[in-house]
Amino acid sequence: MKQLVLVSLMLIAGRVLGQTAAAQSNPFLMKIDEMGRVLPNVGKDNVKGFPFLHEVTAKGWVKLKNGNRVSGFDLQVDLYNNALYFIFNGQYYQFAEPVAECQLAFPDNDDSLRYQFRTGYPVFRDRPATTLYQVLADGPRYQLLNYIRKNKVDIATYGTTINQEYKQTSEWCLYDVQAQQLQPVSKKTNPATVIRHPLLAAYLQQAGKPKSEQDWMALLAYINTHE
Repeated sequence: MKQLVLVSLMLIAGRVLGQTAAAQSNPFLMKIDEMGRVLPNVGKDNVKGFPFLHEVTAKGWVKLKNGNRVSGFDLQVDLYNNALYFIFNGQYYQFAEPVAECQLAFPDNDDSLRYQFRTGYPVFRDRPATTLYQVLADGPRYQLLNYIRKNKVDIATYGTTINQEYKQTSEWCLYDVQAQQLQPVSKKTNPATVIRHPLLAAYLQQAGKPKSEQDWMALLAYINTHE
């Protein structure tokens, strides 16, 4: 991400060419462009695969730390750099104002292609508070988060200049809202070791220990809605 460039000149050119339809349909778009930074050659690093959450861009909304909420343009999450971009006139831009939260919906309206990301969690394993976490289960007491990452790994290739590919990994964390604490968890974690709630034992006796993402989501939905 070298030579991040302010996009004011591009906006001036856009006005000269009359390319203001998108800005007129979204009153926040021009403001975001003026505070954004263009990112040259995003995703074009001669590595097999792609650094993004999905091959195509998403629609959705973004809430910034300053309270502004914007929508109406294409979005993409860079899992290699843990960054959110918006796309304008075919160019990728990074928000100059810190991102607080976003929701993305990829084409075909499949629920499995809908994502919510949030920042502002405590520093954890050298990850700053600006780190984007996917929110799997939300709530006022506990939240199940997913830290999705793509790394470059070496591969054996012949007759090509490509010798690396992107490999995706994920790591769950449970956020205790009251304690403001992140804890690593997995599908096999015993909930009694990370959750404090008077009805937990009764729930586990009836439903059993969670063994899947859906089980954890059901457990946390119960914990977050019962005193």
